[in-house]
Amino acid sequence: MDVPQEDSVEAWLYSGKLALKFGWRQDRFFHTVHYLQDGNWQAWLESVEGGASASSTNEEEESWPTSPPFQYLSFETQELPQETATGEKKSEPKKIALLVGMAGVSHWSASIVPVVGGFAFDVACRVKEEPQLLKSTYRMLLPSGRVIAESSQKAECIARGRDSLQMSLVGAKELPATLTVKDGVTSTLEVEPAIPEKLELPITIRWRYSIQLSKG
Repeated sequence: MDVPQEDSVEAWLYSGKLALKFGWRQDRFFHTVHYLQDGNWQAWLESVEGGASASSTNEEEESWPTSPPFQYLSFETQELPQETATGEKKSEPKKIALLVGMAGVSHWSASIVPVVGGFAFDVACRVKEEPQLLKSTYRMLLPSGRVIAESSQKAECIARGRDSLQMSLVGAKELPATLTVKDGVTSTLEVEPAIPEKLELPITIRWRYSIQLSKG
């Protein structure tokens, strides 16, 4: 793979007042959630990437990073069902993001689809050995912002005087997962899928979540 220069890659995906900005750092893509405020895009959340660095000697960290290690990004337009304001369902073309990557002997993939008020994330990892860590991690970028855990399936990202964002698990009954908020120098949000007690390897483990403007 031809490795891009850091900050040489920039791509955007839009959904109303929210947008995802994709960039390249070290050896993988990261993304930032932006909110349209007074005509300007303001960064609210950023994916936390682990993995390869010149000083890293931790093999487990390299193989099981804090977010999926995506090395390839592409966009395509698909006809997707959309519910109108009157409750009718119709299909309309939408631009979606597709990502794939690997670390160790595991392979990750994801699709990101614009939905009403935000984005739906569908992530999967094909593992050939017992996973030590599987999750998607984000950090709050707004100095004045705060994150409130409403439950193990929903969290609110709040900035004073602005709309708030909501991160929620999708399809948690079929795809069990946990959403955790951790406070520190910056607040972080972690979406972690449940690992089956009895693993029949190889196996694909999948988790889904959304990031949207809060309705309230």
